[in-house]
Amino acid sequence: MSVEKAWQNNAPEDEACLCHTQELISLEQLEREKSRLMGELAGSLAHELNNPLCGVTAFLERLSRHGSLTGQDAHLLPLALAQCTRMKALLKDIQAVMGPHCLKKEVTDLQQVLNFVMRLLHKQLKLFGVLVHPLQLEDPIWVIGNEQQLRQMLLQLLFTVGRALAGAGGELTLQSLRHADEIRLIIQCQVAPSHYEQLLQLFDQLRSSQLPLDSDTAIVHSILELQGVTMQITQPVQGIGAMVFTLPIEHADM
Repeated sequence: MSVEKAWQNNAPEDEACLCHTQELISLEQLEREKSRLMGELAGSLAHELNNPLCGVTAFLERLSRHGSLTGQDAHLLPLALAQCTRMKALLKDIQAVMGPHCLKKEVTDLQQVLNFVMRLLHKQLKLFGVLVHPLQLEDPIWVIGNEQQLRQMLLQLLFTVGRALAGAGGELTLQSLRHADEIRLIIQCQVAPSHYEQLLQLFDQLRSSQLPLDSDTAIVHSILELQGVTMQITQPVQGIGAMVFTLPIEHADM
């Protein structure tokens, strides 16, 4: 039998095998996509559940500091705080296992992240009466971090700032400085002298060592912790203060 005839005789079987293989590949790709989406959903849910948990924890910590509870309530308070701590650790584990993209850090252009955020918030900040002076740079600002989480953090932060300074004649000036193996993003806030109290209240909220009850601020603090970004708040002087964010540009584990 010639090679051509042998190939023709085996062709239907070969085609059936090929179709079966393609079907298996398609099913495998579908399963991978489903797993990826479920991981993203689990990670997102864990992140969202962490916000009300922050509020509950902060409330319980305030009760413990005031010491106003007696009897059975006083006995249950430390148990409730312990459960909050346990749940926070559990949610962090879920984010790490089910949603690795939520914690994955890569080389990210901070300039592009800021441009994206400002495009989304431009109209809203204008409605708040807040003028923004963006970064005056064209070159990329390479940092180590998760682009999606950095976007979310800056969105929540700038929206919170804009809302807090609404009607205060607020101006935001963005700057970046390189220091050793870090990038410092500086957001300077300025308000009219008659609205100095609004800026003080905003900065007091942001620098609080306790987990704040405000959900937007809770998201900011949560992402800062996950991404290893530090935030320093300078004391406002004559209506001018600043938030300084320090982001790594090199990481030993990358």
